[in-house]
Amino acid sequence: MGVAPRAASRLLREEPQPGFLCVHRALRIVHCAATASLAEPAVETDSSGVERLQYRSEGWRWWTWRGHRIHYVVAGEQKQGTPFLLVHGFGACAYHWRYQLSSLSRSHPTYALCLLGYGNSAKPALPYSAELWAELVADFLRDVVGRPALLAGNSIGAIAALGAAYERPDMVAGVALLNAAGSIDTAAAADEEEKAPAATEEETDPLASLKTLFRRLVVQGIFLWTKVRIPIVLRQVYVNQERVDAQLVDSIYQPACDPDAPEAFFHISNAGRLSRRTLPTLLNAAKQHNIPMTLIWGQKDPWMRPEKAAQIMDLYPAATLTNIPEGGHCPHDVRLAYMPVRPQLSSVLTYCRAASFLAHRTAPRRSMRRCCLGQRRWPCERGRHMNAWN
Repeated sequence: MGVAPRAASRLLREEPQPGFLCVHRALRIVHCAATASLAEPAVETDSSGVERLQYRSEGWRWWTWRGHRIHYVVAGEQKQGTPFLLVHGFGACAYHWRYQLSSLSRSHPTYALCLLGYGNSAKPALPYSAELWAELVADFLRDVVGRPALLAGNSIGAIAALGAAYERPDMVAGVALLNAAGSIDTAAAADEEEKAPAATEEETDPLASLKTLFRRLVVQGIFLWTKVRIPIVLRQVYVNQERVDAQLVDSIYQPACDPDAPEAFFHISNAGRLSRRTLPTLLNAAKQHNIPMTLIWGQKDPWMRPEKAAQIMDLYPAATLTNIPEGGHCPHDVRLAYMPVRPQLSSVLTYCRAASFLAHRTAPRRSMRRCCLGQRRWPCERGRHMNAWN
């Protein structure tokens, strides 16, 4: 318990006083509670001595969206830099950005939220889709952040970030995609979201209810099996096994214990089928609005292979690509990605700070250019991305 909550608890235990003293004491209690809720989140150092957000299972802050509680954390709220909004991937939560919340907040207001259905956020039984999460992120930018921000998303969080740029390009200063999920279907029409939704199974298949019941049993069986194997699943996508620590595992396990989690997981499993905008559609929209973009890619991801990053670069030639050779599916949580291996580098997301995005937007192409670390680098043969670890 922090200083302010302890003070509030002590005040509540004291004997009540008559008259204005009671009012004064009550106001002091409210002030203590408000101060505690707005305080900077606590930080700690890991076993390697690197600073990160201190895990807090009960969460930090809350925002109501369409009647549902959305959990988020903010650090460096009073800083003057362009805000960051960090969006986690499948099965994760806001805490997954524990190292970036500590490092980026030294100069930028840095937000991370739990998408609906994940983490400490509500887990209603409703039709989830990439468009739903995109609208959530766009509304969060409008209602909570309140000004254009730099978005960084990992896995499905990258699709949510791109979707938010699609919904509200005026609120997005740039996007960083970290091992992005999403279908690359170059044959898809650019106006997919205008298509009428396909007929549901219930309308076309008389056995649909039985199929749905069977699918529900299978998906919830997968949920329960995965729940008890969280450390094993994480080690499959983490090259550095030391990063799979008790705090990371607990941040995923505790939300899975929510009574609403199994049913929410079943509906989330249908999100890919219900989502209508493909990755090329979102990239084309970002290109039309000239939104700066950078890719940060873990080269040892067993799910989103490096070839996918190359495909995205072909679709968005103005983007830059940073390869993390020892990175897996979550390159932001890999030691090499956040250790200060060079004096100017405190986080891999330094690559997508505001000055960098503005430079990418306005700087003409040159045979040699200055990278985000302030050092001159030769581009690769394609002329549009560099390996930060050469």
